[in-house]
Amino acid sequence: MNYNIVFFDGYCVLCNGFVDFLLQADTKQKLKFASLQGQTAKKLLAPSYLQSVDTVIFLNSDYRVLTKSDAIIDIVKTLGGSWKLITVFSILPSFILDKIYDVLARNRFTWFGKRNSCRIPAEDEKDRILP
Repeated sequence: MNYNIVFFDGYCVLCNGFVDFLLQADTKQKLKFASLQGQTAKKLLAPSYLQSVDTVIFLNSDYRVLTKSDAIIDIVKTLGGSWKLITVFSILPSFILDKIYDVLARNRFTWFGKRNSCRIPAEDEKDRILP
């Protein structure tokens, strides 16, 4: 695999906003995307990862699976350039970053909303958003 896959909750407005941001920021197209409810997730991720869609999951090109804050930091780091500055947050212990992540994840539908259906890729996204 010569690309990285960001797995996200296809119903979550916040998660889809993050995907929109990444689609624009990833000028070198190093990232592909797949909803946690889709076929790609079922095919590539262990069932234990699919039991809850409360986290972004990052499968990098080295076949390493990252979740929560580790996933976010690694995803943004993959963008390269000045985005690598996000790694400054990795000086904080993961358990602190994950606590913040968990609060956001637990309240994401209340604070940001929920879609009625999973994201359907626009025509210009079809090569980057996997089924």
